[in-house]
Amino acid sequence: MKACTTMVMATCLLCSGVSPAEVIETYSFDGGFGMHRIVHEINTAIFVGDQWGDNPISPPILDITVGIQDVGKTFIANRDNDPNFAAFVAFATDGIDDSMIMPILFTSDDPSKWDIWMSICDGNGHDLQGYRIDSISATVEYLTIDIPGENGQHDGIWTDFYLTVDYRIEGVAIPEPATIVLLGLGTITLVRRQRQYKQ
Repeated sequence: MKACTTMVMATCLLCSGVSPAEVIETYSFDGGFGMHRIVHEINTAIFVGDQWGDNPISPPILDITVGIQDVGKTFIANRDNDPNFAAFVAFATDGIDDSMIMPILFTSDDPSKWDIWMSICDGNGHDLQGYRIDSISATVEYLTIDIPGENGQHDGIWTDFYLTVDYRIEGVAIPEPATIVLLGLGTITLVRRQRQYKQ
């Protein structure tokens, strides 16, 4: 009876799509630059990009501005708090091995901005088709902002920065219809045998 009950519960969970989320993929950015600007904060986000990591094709998620005070913090995007989440996930699970792109937009004393686009995952088989994506998080592991840094222009208007961000994608594998059918048939068989045994 216990085995039968367990199987029925497992089948119901699979059919209803209710399963505990697990870590599906992880990505990291780890790098630094120097620039002829005075920079105090860094704005970043992630996009699904084309297969070559050159152009964004999805809306951004995890659009955050971070400073030294944010080291150790984790930022989370999901369907409830990010209006772009569903569109981002649609591109990330479309069966095409696209890239993940992280832009860096510097918040500086200069009204002009300087953008850097970094590919954190190129198009090498990391499409997430077959998964239900529940959340994507970014943890700021390390950040230094050094003014005037190495002062490459020798005028005091210079900033060196180094940033490490870890990304985690959490969700569950979506069982194929054939798997659900087999589990359902197995459950029915167990229930019938249990009834026959009682009779």
